[in-house]
Order: sequence, then structure tokens, then C-alpha cells
Amino acid sequence: YDTTFELNQPIHFTGEVEEYTRADGTTDFGIYGTKQSTFSFKLERIIKSVQDTLDKPVEGIDLAYLKGALSRLDGLDKELEECADRLPTFKKTYEEYKTTLVALGWGIPHAIKRTEELIASREKRRIQRARQNAVEEAKRLKPSPKKRTKKDKEKLIKELGRLGEI
Repeated sequence: YDTTFELNQPIHFTGEVEEYTRADGTTDFGIYGTKQSTFSFKLERIIKSVQDTLDKPVEGIDLAYLKGALSRLDGLDKELEECADRLPTFKKTYEEYKTTLVALGWGIPHAIKRTEELIASREKRRIQRARQNAVEEAKRLKPSPKKRTKKDKEKLIKELGRLGEI
């Protein structure tokens, strides 16, 4: 699970309550957890990652990421169908998960198309070209060497004269 547990914060799980006997003979109850799917966490991670990708300036790697997210949606759709009783419904129901997958199935290809158009645009290529030339521009902005004053030159000659005496 991609979750951080904190003190005094609720946690969610499912299980069966069973009575058991301790070593000292007293009885108590315990919860034996049932296996759950991590489907909801995987889906939330994809949603957040896609949103973060779309909220930032377009880069070439975004296209590869979005295509990868689209291929992961197929796997999540199959997993949703196979979850059955293991589907955690603390936040959403099966229908809501299915609707979210359908929406992402439409939205991600749309985002891929938009990203491809932006990457291919003339303005984007100009910006990219300007970034590549930033090193050359930085070289041109080097500070010019400090000019020596007459006083500096005289001091240097004195120092050189002392070197000749040694």
C-alpha cells in the first residue's frame, strides 16, 4: 500500500472477528484480516501522476509517461473486474471506480494528443532551441578580465623586481 499511517488517524481494513484463548486462560477477540485489493491506491496514484504531469510545462518525457499510464488502465480495468469482494469501498463504490476508469480512458488519450501537438508546435521548438543554446549564451556572459590600473602595474613591477633579487 502506498499509505502513511500516523498516530491517532483512522485506518481501514476488513476481517473476521474471532474469539481466542490466551495462554493464561482468559478469552479475547481478535480480527483476522481478509485479503484486500490495492486497486484504489493504484488508481489514485495514476490519477495524481497524470494531474501532476498535465499541470507542469510540457516536456518530451510526458508523452512516454502518459502512454504508459494509458496501458496501465487496461490492467486496472481487468483487476477491477477480478476484485469481487476484495474491492475496498471505503472511498468509492464499484460503479464510481468504473466511471473513473472510463473517464481516464477518454481523458488520457486526449492529453496525449494535446501533448503531441504542443511538442510539435513551432513555439515549443523555439523554446527548446533556446534552452539548448543557454550554455553558449552563458559563455558569452563571462565577466571580462579586470583591467589593471597604473598603480597595479607599478606594484607588479616591484614584485617582479624583488623576484630578480632572490
